Amino acid sequence: MNRDIWELINDFEEHELRKGLKHKTAAIKKTELSKFFIYLEEKHPGKTYGKVETEDIRTYLDTYENLSGKPLSSYLYNRGIFFLSQFYDYLIEREEALFNPAVRIEHLPVKKGDHRGVFTEEEIKSILGSIDNTPSGRRDRAIIELLYSTGIRLNELVNLDLEDINFETREIFIRHGKGDKERIVPIGEEALKTLKRYTDERHRWMQPGGERKALFFGFRSGRVTRYTIEILISKRKRKAGVCARGSTHAFRHSMASHMLSHGAPLTAIQRILGHEHINTTKEYVHLLRQDMQDAHKESHPKAEKGE
Repeated sequence: MNRDIWELINDFEEHELRKGLKHKTAAIKKTELSKFFIYLEEKHPGKTYGKVETEDIRTYLDTYENLSGKPLSSYLYNRGIFFLSQFYDYLIEREEALFNPAVRIEHLPVKKGDHRGVFTEEEIKSILGSIDNTPSGRRDRAIIELLYSTGIRLNELVNLDLEDINFETREIFIRHGKGDKERIVPIGEEALKTLKRYTDERHRWMQPGGERKALFFGFRSGRVTRYTIEILISKRKRKAGVCARGSTHAFRHSMASHMLSHGAPLTAIQRILGHEHINTTKEYVHLLRQDMQDAHKESHPKAEKGE
């Protein structure tokens, strides 16, 4: 554990880029990590990254608020914790650190005004890019790809059977949607490929005498549960360093918002999501507008009044 911290931060940035992170996002992580270790050197000269304690990070975040002249938003505060936690997980994997001092810090509750119920396209990419190529990883990736590609609800995914996937027409059949209504939903090519890889080895999850028609299975070979999916998404978000609020339903919101931002007609999104009324779908116009405002406020150097 004698390597230079700046060299390790550079290595971490390269690691993130190899995972598929955009240069701008990787640079933001690098900048935020650098700020912390500059602070550490100023406040505790000679203290190495391997000796950092939980209180050092907590004090830094509080000091960061005071130095900026205004409190950090819950999102930015929590993002700071995630970035440092992800960096220390990276160090532990490479035997450069013995423990993660950021994991014990409680996240701030998301205030009502903080709109983070929609993942950015970069956050989706980070979540998918962090999933390992193991049997459970391939199953989890298929679940997340399907949620994001189709925008189906959690209950709809849990109730999917293998026969509900049509690989030729690239569609899935929802038998029991909200209000027990049926509908057909298109699925993207990447999600379909991921799903095909999973179904080719789906038999590994089965046990003699167990349920055989379900599309996704849990570790006990029964149909996967809502709880299992919520836990796996929380785990995958944490591993990817994504601190945005939201779980399974956020993928539905994200799909609709991203389609809308890329020019999809609102009526098409309405049919895919299974909304009975167009007014329900119009909610995503507000979500998209709010996301753009949040991004501008947090990223533009002259977004704040008087600057």
